[in-house]
Amino acid sequence: MSKPLRLHSLPGFWLRCLNASLNNNLQALLKDAEAGIAVSEWIIISILSERPGISINDLAHFAGMHQAPVSRIVEKLTQKSLVSRITSAEDRRSVSVQLTEEGTKLRDSLHGVGSKNAEINFACLDDEEYAAFMATIKKVLKHHHFDTTGY
Repeated sequence: MSKPLRLHSLPGFWLRCLNASLNNNLQALLKDAEAGIAVSEWIIISILSERPGISINDLAHFAGMHQAPVSRIVEKLTQKSLVSRITSAEDRRSVSVQLTEEGTKLRDSLHGVGSKNAEINFACLDDEEYAAFMATIKKVLKHHHFDTTGY
């Protein structure tokens, strides 16, 4: 048997694998629910349901993504009539985003899908292990100056 790749000794490799698995499972749940949206779109809809009328910058921050892909996702959701953009009357460069009525209905129909995904994927951990796992992730993010305040 050959020696494992050095890549396999790095946490980033395993975190990428875990992230891919979580996203694949969440996409399957969204497909089963006939949501008609991708995981990235679900993330934006979920954030907007809790923080309506936020800017693209803030939306990107809370999604843990860069602004450019978030702008593209918002554009797709706008075309699907799930979100709307509101331009500030005071500063035309300032745009906020909110769910439309149709977007709110979709979000309501998907209530609990994220929790169900976490429950399924982390069933191998007891409550104490899960809490430690979450605390460790947030600790590493904080070390990298990622503000987890408000999450």
